[in-house]
Amino acid sequence: MEIVDLSRLFCRDGLCPAVIGNVLVYRDNHMTNTFAKSLGPDLAVALRLG
Repeated sequence: MEIVDLSRLFCRDGLCPAVIGNVLVYRDNHMTNTFAKSLGPDLAVALRLG
């Protein structure tokens, strides 16, 4: 089993901002749908889909 680590997209240099690229990252301790959708291209690359 492989693990896809996208943590670099959440935090950089020890900072994990609440807003990245004008997109709210978390709401009520859960990742927002909008932020999850913004990860799509990076996830596709990580899964070798694109």
